[in-house]
Amino acid sequence: MKITHLRLAGFGPYRDEQNVDFEQFDDDGIFLITGKTGAGKSSILDAICFALYASVPRYDGRESQLRSDHAGPADPTFVELEFSIGGSDYRLFRSPEYKRPKRRGDGFTTAAPEARLFVREEGVRHEGAAGEPAGDSDWRGIAAKPVDVGRYLSEILPLRVDQFLQVILLAQNRFQQFLLAKTDERRALLRTLFGTARFEAFEKALADQSRALTSQVADARQSIHLRATQAAGIARSVTESSAVGGSAEGSSAVGSSAVGGSAEGGSAVGSADEDRGIVPVDPGLGWFGALLADVEAARDEADRRAEVARAAFEQADSAHTVQLEVLRRQTKRDAAAATLATLLEATPAIEGLRSRIERANRAAQVWPQIEARRGAEESLAEALAAEADARERWEPYGDEAPTTATTLRETVEQLVAQRGMLDGALEDEKRLQRLQTELAAHSARRAAVAADLSTVEAGLADVPAVLSELEETLSTAKLEAARLPGLRIEQGDIRDALSAARRADASGAALTEALLAQKAASTAHLEAARLVDTLLARRLAGHAYELAAELAEGVPCSVCGSTEHPEPARSDAKPVTEGDTDRAQEHRAVCQAALAEADEQVGALGRALADERAAARGRTSAELQAELDVAGERAAVAERAEVQVAELTIRREEILSQRETAEMSLRTLRDEVADAQLAFTAAETSHALISLRVLEVRGGFDSVADRAREIEARLAAARALEDALTATATQLERRSRAVAAEARQLAELGFADSAAADGARLTPPKLSAEELRVRNHADGVAAATALLADPDLVGLPAAPVETSLTAEARTAAAASRAEFDAVRSTLAADYRQLEGLVKEVKTLFEASAGLIEEQARVRELAELVAGGGSNTKRMRLETYVLAAELEQIIQAANARLTTMTGSRYSLELDDSLQYRNVEAGLGLSIRDEHTGRARPTHSLSGGETFLASLALALGLAEVVSNQTGGISLDTLFVDEGFGTLDAETLEIAMSTLDSLRTGGRTIGLISHVESMKEQISAKLRITVTDAGYSEIEEVRERV
Repeated sequence: MKITHLRLAGFGPYRDEQNVDFEQFDDDGIFLITGKTGAGKSSILDAICFALYASVPRYDGRESQLRSDHAGPADPTFVELEFSIGGSDYRLFRSPEYKRPKRRGDGFTTAAPEARLFVREEGVRHEGAAGEPAGDSDWRGIAAKPVDVGRYLSEILPLRVDQFLQVILLAQNRFQQFLLAKTDERRALLRTLFGTARFEAFEKALADQSRALTSQVADARQSIHLRATQAAGIARSVTESSAVGGSAEGSSAVGSSAVGGSAEGGSAVGSADEDRGIVPVDPGLGWFGALLADVEAARDEADRRAEVARAAFEQADSAHTVQLEVLRRQTKRDAAAATLATLLEATPAIEGLRSRIERANRAAQVWPQIEARRGAEESLAEALAAEADARERWEPYGDEAPTTATTLRETVEQLVAQRGMLDGALEDEKRLQRLQTELAAHSARRAAVAADLSTVEAGLADVPAVLSELEETLSTAKLEAARLPGLRIEQGDIRDALSAARRADASGAALTEALLAQKAASTAHLEAARLVDTLLARRLAGHAYELAAELAEGVPCSVCGSTEHPEPARSDAKPVTEGDTDRAQEHRAVCQAALAEADEQVGALGRALADERAAARGRTSAELQAELDVAGERAAVAERAEVQVAELTIRREEILSQRETAEMSLRTLRDEVADAQLAFTAAETSHALISLRVLEVRGGFDSVADRAREIEARLAAARALEDALTATATQLERRSRAVAAEARQLAELGFADSAAADGARLTPPKLSAEELRVRNHADGVAAATALLADPDLVGLPAAPVETSLTAEARTAAAASRAEFDAVRSTLAADYRQLEGLVKEVKTLFEASAGLIEEQARVRELAELVAGGGSNTKRMRLETYVLAAELEQIIQAANARLTTMTGSRYSLELDDSLQYRNVEAGLGLSIRDEHTGRARPTHSLSGGETFLASLALALGLAEVVSNQTGGISLDTLFVDEGFGTLDAETLEIAMSTLDSLRTGGRTIGLISHVESMKEQISAKLRITVTDAGYSEIEEVRERV
């Protein structure tokens, strides 16, 4: 990856647009970014990081502070970065969220963050939008939203922001972080760089799987024991059922074949009652099998007894059935004899009934003619009554009524003609009513519109005064709301200071505790040093005693060579051994390291406390909280004013809109008044003309409708009389024909008159009932006679047979059969249930055998990857992987560190167990070839620390580059750190950085060191203008 060009404006200390062409330094290979402290050197690196990742780590998520404080309200804030990767050139435009003036009205609004990404296509022209490359360019847009840009960048740039800061931007305050970090901090950084969280997830998955398998094994054993309990319960139930169904043949008890233990372990159910249903601690398949065999034997015995009981019931049932059949035939015979006697007694009455039915049948033949004559007479009476009513209705209309229908026909035709002449006049009369209604409506509408017109005119007269008052209030609110941006900035500053003051309070307490720990560590170190001195002194003093103890008669002394030892030195004190002194020295070294760590902690906390008090501007948290409360109240007033401005603006727009609407309504209402007057005049004219025509037609009646109703009434009366006369004539003819037909039919059937026929007649239901009675009598006599002649009823005993004894025998046999059937069903169900349990147990035994083995294997593996069990290193899997990555980093770093330090120093991986069994594997130490021993990295001097950090950072960059697909790192930035080096070490560092230029790599350095300014000719000089904002100048000086 190579960074080629940077363009920014309104960013950090840079107000105006700045352009940096990094490609101009390709031939130099190294260039220097120089300027005063706070001028904005590191802001160039911030801009690069913001463009690529939309964040700046040193601002810790406060991207809203990226906008320059020198930028005016209308000035833009953006960063545009051009870079090449994978053979393609890209241009990235990004702007943060910030406050800008509203396009309409007063006040500010929040500008949303923007991001756009382009790729260069040689020879292809693209039109650019606002903020994009010029239209006459070969850049093509590929993403235009922050989320799309981020997704596309993640595909073409395989470095996360933390990797970028360790590989390309070695930023200020992060340069030495990796070298001096503690094991946990180094692990967290390596985990982020190499994405090894998946190994932690694998470790967790193994632990979860181990717990799940352990639970499954326990569940399997519990399931087997539960089924054993159920099986024992079934065995007890079978024993009880067998006892209930016992007979003289004996009963079978469960457990007779299961005495003793099974081949697979566990005891079975014994034959004794006290052993039945006892569940072994670990029941085996043999126990279940024996129990199943016992239940099967009991079931077979129950089947045999039930079959014997069923045969006895069938025999008793057959004997009882024979007796019942004889009794049934006897009952049937006696009932037939009694029925025949009753029927023969009723024979005379049945014969009289036959004669009555014959007369009724003849009366039924003449009855239709009688009913027809009676209907004709009733219809004639109704027609005469209707004729009388019609004559009465005609009387009010003058002349005597005509006597025939023919004479009435002429009168009806005359009245129809008169009625037809009135249709047009009736329509005019109805129209007059509608016109009268329309006149009233037009008049009312004219009055209503006139009233609305007056109301609108009155409302428009009040608008100017309301607008004037509202404008005055709005102006006051705008003045108050304009203070809100400044007040919010003031609140943010106070909040930052308050946070710093609170951190200072916490740091002060922590510093006190650290000082106490430092004092305790110093005391412990002093005591350990005194103990070493004491033991060494005693060791030297007791050296003569040790030599004397080694003397033997006749053996030369190792000091004087004499074989005689008259007065060897003696001592009662316990001698001090070399092991005692070594242990004391090791304890002193531990105390010394603890003291050094306590000193470092006190120094760090002291510096942090000073920084936090400076950030708090020398004020206490209580003072800053009070200032924040006051600023909050002032901001709240301004916020309410801002809300009031919005509300008043909306109200003003509403009033103006209402005024425009009212003016339009005024014009509309005036048009409506004129229209209503025209409609009223037209309706009034039509009403007058039609009234004259109606007056001529109605004659002496109050209305044309009254005259029409009079004619219609005369017409109806004439038609009714005409119809009545016709109906009377028709009914007279009908009656004459009916009388003649009735007389002929009565004579033919032998009746003197209609009264005689009426007396002989029976109603149809009554006739049917009597005929059915006669048929039933004849059928009953025939049936009884035939039944008594049936061979099954001949020869039966006269007295009824006795069935109670056979019934009692059958009932007893049925009860015995039901009892044995119930026992058999119960035992069969118990056997099926127990058989299912045995099958389930076999399945559980088969499954659990492999499950237990798998659980042991998974548990061992889970403990191993978690740093336990047989893992003597106590190193988790993820740490093991990271240690391998760290070894590669150390190997790459030592290739440069040995050169930079003349082969004196090299980095080593420390995978020994840490203090209090803290997880090992990621420690770093520095090996000093002058002493031949390794020591902690924080024991290096400032210059040595810089060289080791530089070598480690370059090695880390090389490994991360390879891990991310081997991308080419053609640009590298190093921010500060050179000020701690002496001239010789600085020369070594510069030589190392100079060697990185091979292959076209360009290195940018940020430093205040004067000697570097003299050695490097290519520079980006940051200058601060008199107005306070910074500018970037590309310079090249002779060295």
